[in-house]
Amino acid sequence: MTKNVTVRFDLREDVPADVGNVYIGKQVRKEYTLDHVPAILEHIAKKIATAKKTTGQESVALCIFGSTYVPVLLAIVANLRGWDDITSIEYGNPHTLPCVVHPLNGL
Repeated sequence: MTKNVTVRFDLREDVPADVGNVYIGKQVRKEYTLDHVPAILEHIAKKIATAKKTTGQESVALCIFGSTYVPVLLAIVANLRGWDDITSIEYGNPHTLPCVVHPLNGL
C-alpha cells in the first residue's frame, strides 16, 4: 500500500520574494503571471522532495493555498497532474474553503 504525505504549499510564504509581482497598498499583495509558473513548480518540487525525504513516504497529497489568477492556477494544476507522486491536489484561498481540483471524480 502506498503511503501519502500531505504537503501544504503556500503561495504567499513558500515562493521566494524574487518570484511574482509585489504591490503595496492598504495590504501587501503578491501576484503571479503565467511567466512565474515554472519557478512556482520548481519550488513545489523542492517542498515535495523535502517532505518525502523526511517522512519516507512515497506519494503526496498536495494542498495549494493562496490567491492567484485562474489561468495561473490552471497552468500549475495541469503540470502537476502529470507528476507520478501526486495523488491529489487541493486548492484554497483566504476567501473560500479548500476544494479538490485533482482528481475530479467522474471526469
